[in-house]
Amino acid sequence: MEDWHPIGLNDIVEVRDEYQGYTKHIFTLTIKGTDKIKISKYLYEIETVNMGMIGNKIHYEQIAER
Repeated sequence: MEDWHPIGLNDIVEVRDEYQGYTKHIFTLTIKGTDKIKISKYLYEIETVNMGMIGNKIHYEQIAER
């Protein structure tokens, strides 16, 4: 929520669960040791396909690195 908040809801406490639907899959990718490129592609897909946003691949790679 602090690093990835594509629709800018990170400051609104009441909607902090907005991205929970994506958390399980991202966590699974992480514990499986998935490389940062695949994780960043997943974040890109969520933001561009699911949410209809423009996306920023460099930003996703930075997030996946963390």
